[in-house]
Amino acid sequence: MHIFYSYSHQDKALRDNLEKHLTVLKQNELITDWHDGEISAGTEWDAEIKKNLNAADIILLLVSADFLASDYIGKVELKQAIERHEAGQARVIPIILRDCDWRSSTLGKLQALPKDGTPITPREDEDEAYLDVVNGIRKALETPILPKVFSLSSALIPHPPIEHNWVGREDANAQLQTWISDPTVTLIGLQGLGGVGKSALAAHIYNTLREGTMPIPPASSPIQNSAFKIQNFQWADVSQKPDFVAFAEGIVLGMGGKIIQAGDIIPVMNKLINFLERQPCLLVVDNLETLLTEAEGWQDSGYEMFFSRWIEQGRGSTLLLTTREKPNLFQGWEYWYSLEGLKPKNGAKLLQVLKVKGSEAALETFAQSLDGHPLTLRLVADFLREYCGGELSRVDELGLLQEELIFKEAEGRHHGKTDARLSWILDQHLQHLTDQERRFLFNLTVYRQPFGWAAAMWMWEDLIPLSFEGRGETDSPSSPLAVPRHGCGGSPFVAGDGLGERSTVKRFRILKELVQLRNRSLLLEIGDSRFQFQFLIQRYLQQILVRQYSQQPETDFSLAHQQALK
Repeated sequence: MHIFYSYSHQDKALRDNLEKHLTVLKQNELITDWHDGEISAGTEWDAEIKKNLNAADIILLLVSADFLASDYIGKVELKQAIERHEAGQARVIPIILRDCDWRSSTLGKLQALPKDGTPITPREDEDEAYLDVVNGIRKALETPILPKVFSLSSALIPHPPIEHNWVGREDANAQLQTWISDPTVTLIGLQGLGGVGKSALAAHIYNTLREGTMPIPPASSPIQNSAFKIQNFQWADVSQKPDFVAFAEGIVLGMGGKIIQAGDIIPVMNKLINFLERQPCLLVVDNLETLLTEAEGWQDSGYEMFFSRWIEQGRGSTLLLTTREKPNLFQGWEYWYSLEGLKPKNGAKLLQVLKVKGSEAALETFAQSLDGHPLTLRLVADFLREYCGGELSRVDELGLLQEELIFKEAEGRHHGKTDARLSWILDQHLQHLTDQERRFLFNLTVYRQPFGWAAAMWMWEDLIPLSFEGRGETDSPSSPLAVPRHGCGGSPFVAGDGLGERSTVKRFRILKELVQLRNRSLLLEIGDSRFQFQFLIQRYLQQILVRQYSQQPETDFSLAHQQALK
């Protein structure tokens, strides 16, 4: 868990003492911590504080009269901390350093430490008070922070997924590079089926431009090379449906700005457009379709207003939108690219990179049979590598190409061949996970935002009794899902060795489980040992949970999932 200290500099000595008393928690890798004393010279301190405050799992408010009197703490740190606490994104704990009228403030509704809100100083044995605080924080670490998973005002995901085994897309890459390099093009659409690789391509372009590794067009090119003068790069994954104000504020803050009239649509929209016009920026808005209605309109009118204004008057920056559906607003827009599946040669290359064994011709034929759909190809490759020695010849055992059977099983739940195939191979993966691994994966779907090992630890321990009915099977004693699994090669899969005491669950164990899920393409890694779901996979797993809950409402789901399903 990551801890943020909010404190007055007049109380620095008391903060230092508290940090010393938390040493054992840090040595046991239960916490990391940050305070503004770690801001290096030349860094914009306001942006650095907000970034770390937004990343914290636990926010410690070190309360005194000086703390309550601080204008910056009250308007920035305390406001943001309370908002994240109420949204279930972090836990806020007041630590009463010195006696003051804190109970009459916003903090009065929160449970404070030491016990009964008795100040740490002055008292005869301050060490005893600090120990009480440490024990209270330790207890807080043992209680999971449950995010409000389906609220509209959710934070942006500001990081692109990590690229693994990049292949192909030469034509799309060249076209998008040409448009981005043209100063007259201010908005670009990238459209395609779910899982076809829109986010991956956008991330590839975003990273290569940011790192300066994209080939520079020749000097004779008529295009003004504006792409290589970009000053700012912003990624905004909107799959969790942030309202427009949250979106705009996140981009402005990311570009080094400040929000003066927080919560007001027009001022923050004006500020966003102003920043984009003054600072050449590549802004990627990923998963735009999640903001649309079924009729390709907008769930939040703020987005429609912003994109309309940008089309009419935007300049200086380029917006790259990835989406499954094209909004009505952009019908007829010239700079719109439809992304198809990988070409057979590139599909075969991807399978080879993922260590699938077979002749080049066989690999090309197989990739073409799946329409070059990258996510399905990755899931199949990971399955073959994990359970069938990587042999393409064993793919028939999956029944993946038996389309009549697939569509019969998927009847009423899918709207196309790609969706049906994807759900089929996901079912195969789920069946071959151990019961504990499968329940862990389902539990993780409660997290809308990227999560690390500490958050995942609670989902490992809070395993839910879940039947898997992707193809009508359950965890009954007679079900093959209730006994050790056998892969294509017949090797037994042994379940985990039990949960043990909470204090013995180590970081490396949880990270190992997360990496194994990533290696099966069931999770994405976004850096700093943080993970998230690919949208289609998370949606499919949640659909299974919803069906299970609706059919067996008496099921003892974890509290996190009961909240998520409401």
